[in-house]
Amino acid sequence: MRPLLVLSAAVSAMVYVSSAEALDVVTNSDPNALANALLSSTSAITITSVVYSGAAAAAGTYTAGPLGIADGALFTTGGAELSLPPSDSGSTSLDNGLGGDPRCNALIPGFTSFDATKLTITFDLAPNFDGISFQSIFGSEEYPIFVGSSFNDVYGVYLNGTQIAFDENGDPITINGPFFSSGAVIVEPATGTEYNGSTELLTTQAPLAGGSTGNVLEIVICDAGDHILDSGVFFTGLNGCVGNNCTGTVPCDLIDNDGDGANSCVDCDDTDPSVHPDAAETCNQIDDNCDGEVDEGDVCCPDPDEDGVCGAADHCPGTVLPESVPTVKLGVNRWADTDGDGVFDTTSPNGVGPKKSYTIADTGGCSCTQIIEALGLGEGHTKFGCSISAMDTWVSLVH
Repeated sequence: MRPLLVLSAAVSAMVYVSSAEALDVVTNSDPNALANALLSSTSAITITSVVYSGAAAAAGTYTAGPLGIADGALFTTGGAELSLPPSDSGSTSLDNGLGGDPRCNALIPGFTSFDATKLTITFDLAPNFDGISFQSIFGSEEYPIFVGSSFNDVYGVYLNGTQIAFDENGDPITINGPFFSSGAVIVEPATGTEYNGSTELLTTQAPLAGGSTGNVLEIVICDAGDHILDSGVFFTGLNGCVGNNCTGTVPCDLIDNDGDGANSCVDCDDTDPSVHPDAAETCNQIDDNCDGEVDEGDVCCPDPDEDGVCGAADHCPGTVLPESVPTVKLGVNRWADTDGDGVFDTTSPNGVGPKKSYTIADTGGCSCTQIIEALGLGEGHTKFGCSISAMDTWVSLVH
């Protein structure tokens, strides 16, 4: 009898919170959500159908993944949210009571698999690509106690029926495989998860004809020997790859397919040399600098004078804030942005007053100084600020 923390399937609705405030996992067995989570943002791969099989609690999406892996999908042999750190039990497990999968059994001759979790994706590969690529990390609670035992959890990826996911030495990824008996295992707490041991971040590439259609990718993970002690695989970045070396699984820092100087650990599109962490973000609906955001920083609406009004809405390029008006003092019911916060300041009257207010957006990105020049206003406006009449006139002109 193996010592473990076993959770029934009824516990799957519980919310687990990571004390590390890093990895975040949301249980989700919707096949389209899982496929979208692991797909790269490029147009290399078009998914035409997707099927999920496994327990509802066993899969999910994640953000802030371990070892720097990009956001993606998580597949486990137990509970997806049980992967959250810290690794404090050594034997966390959710018995889903399910059978195994022939794809798993093929990788572990002599063992019987259980609690299979599988995502099957049918897809087309765009022309001008030479294969596919993805990144993954496999971790397990079986490590280290049950390495070399009768419990041999396994992870595989099949492309059109051929297994393509290996460790960095070319062996299938199983608990009893050479990797988990080596000194290369990432050991908790460095795994960044509940799992006691894991692979490093691996990049897998496999040749496939560009322009091919109806390809089938199967991602599968299973317990082996029994239903307990969870294993999981973080999976992301499904994309095309280019070049003659579009094959094999190696640590991500050894791959730079597009030759832009950024390896596949950090390059969010290793097929496009214009996309890498040091690239300038441009207005193109692409995450050029691999920061997880698209067209950020007003690149689609330039604001060179940084007044908060961009593009065609900015009628006054070169706005300087705070402005130099008034040159004497800010008069009653006179307006100027004297502190540069984008809100026009004024001196209120002793009575009720007109209850007006203006922002730099209201004036189309123009300061009182620029309004005086544009309307040809007199010296009094320069000395004491723009009058209500001048402000209202200008606001009506720009809007």
